[in-house]
Amino acid sequence: MKRNDFAVFLVYVAMFALALLVGLFGIQPIVRSYGDSLPIHFIALVILALVAGVLLNAVLLELGHLAGAKVGHYKVRSFILFGIGVRKKEGKFRFGLYSYDGLTGETKVAPEDVEKSTLGAYVFLPILFYVVEAIVMMVFNALADGWIKTDASWAWLKIFSITMISVGGMIYLYDIFPARLDSINDGFLFSLFSHSGNRVAYNHLLVQEAAKEAGEVPPELPVFEEITDFTASLNLLRAYREIAKGDFDGAAKIIDLTLNAERGPSKATVREAKCIKLALLLASSKTTVGKHFYEEFTDDDRRYISNLSSMPTCRCYMLIAACVEDSESEVNYAIDKVEKLLKNTDEVFRESEKALVAHDKAFILKVHPTWDLFPLPWEEEPEEETKEGE
Repeated sequence: MKRNDFAVFLVYVAMFALALLVGLFGIQPIVRSYGDSLPIHFIALVILALVAGVLLNAVLLELGHLAGAKVGHYKVRSFILFGIGVRKKEGKFRFGLYSYDGLTGETKVAPEDVEKSTLGAYVFLPILFYVVEAIVMMVFNALADGWIKTDASWAWLKIFSITMISVGGMIYLYDIFPARLDSINDGFLFSLFSHSGNRVAYNHLLVQEAAKEAGEVPPELPVFEEITDFTASLNLLRAYREIAKGDFDGAAKIIDLTLNAERGPSKATVREAKCIKLALLLASSKTTVGKHFYEEFTDDDRRYISNLSSMPTCRCYMLIAACVEDSESEVNYAIDKVEKLLKNTDEVFRESEKALVAHDKAFILKVHPTWDLFPLPWEEEPEEETKEGE
């Protein structure tokens, strides 16, 4: 579930373009015709409409999620708007200020039944709420057209309604874009659920997140035989847990489900799985097997690793540099990227990746005890405080 940085760029460009077009061709002609009759300056009117539009559409979006969660048989874990809301702690909802993963707010849920609960309404009700809002605003806009004939000051209602619809359009453009953006948006969920096998898998992920948030031990994840990009990522999470137990062969078998899938996962997912398996082989008693496995990698596979786009590719790069190329400087080059890559790693994988990169560094130092490797971010000692007067 990686964020698509190019998609993020496209969405923000589209939002800016929408705002520009509405300003030039929607609001500016009204101001030219009726600017002198407005009850307040048009800039102040637009600002008020922008604030109202953001607040209203944020509320409608999260209320849609809340209602959709109830319809789909999910328990609500948190409901937050602009950092203010409630979050369930120790079995009780507590009001306060919270960080959130979303454009304007966040509604976290957990399934009542991983097999039966469905997020269809969670995705579609916010869109329905916006459609109703847009219809209401268009009615106001049409009424204003008639009222302006007798009183030009009613032009404020046209500006207000157009701005409200446009703000909602920008927010929902972000929300329904069919890719993972800064947060998991409804468009990403819709594209995810277009494959029926992902629905139950996503419910399992929500259960994992809820358990971790509550400070509980997450239940055992099943191994998904039907491989998609998403089920492959959950199988990876299960494989990491097998590694933590010392069952390297069991982990390799789970990873092989992705590598052997005839269809379903993307090339990027398969390459990520190849990186993880290679790192697993190289940093174990099967280093020789790992070297032979690496010989089978295509030029595209090797370029994928050298891009250092994820923690698995970073760990793989470190181990290739140490076990195949015998290059201390290249290992340090990869270690230098760890902090940034860990921050971009999904939270459910972060601790596993942190443990694995520490293990891989220790393995490299066993193979090359004279190498002077950079410290990992959490190994760095804090600088001594400067004494007063120095």
